[in-house]
Amino acid sequence: MIDFGNFYSLIAKNHLSHWLETLPAQIANWQREQQHGLFKQWSNAVEFST
Repeated sequence: MIDFGNFYSLIAKNHLSHWLETLPAQIANWQREQQHGLFKQWSNAVEFST
């Protein structure tokens, strides 16, 4: 996963700071949707109920 922490810190200090109200959630959604191959199936196969 890409770490956007530095980017968020930069925009927090300028006129783009209002982006932080929605951008982190949008990027998190994008990252989840961009997983390649059979990652979701593999992930589901190794998740155990607690």
